[in-house]
Amino acid sequence: MRGQKSILDNRLANIPVTSVWVFVVDFDELEKHRIFLDPEKMLELELRAEVLIYLNDVIARLDFRFLVATTVHLSGIDAARTLAVQRRIKLFSPSLLITATHDYFNIYEYLEAA
Repeated sequence: MRGQKSILDNRLANIPVTSVWVFVVDFDELEKHRIFLDPEKMLELELRAEVLIYLNDVIARLDFRFLVATTVHLSGIDAARTLAVQRRIKLFSPSLLITATHDYFNIYEYLEAA
């Protein structure tokens, strides 16, 4: 997973990050990235907060605490893997989780217990 460090740094500096784009990609972290920008540089360049989940990431071990109370836009090519990430992210109380794959779309709103 890459991109969470810059989000954590901003939150620790009291710079709000309210919306995060999470992409479940179809390549390993060690492969040459097929992206234009490093996710850790996105906020520095005043672009959207972005996180990449790689093929070699173990979803059950990913720590999504940096997504608490944020709006999460989750997208991926592999529907099963993306839905596994969705289930994991839900454990960390995002305010809104929007998930899209080629054949699935869902909006999940976290409601605190009264």
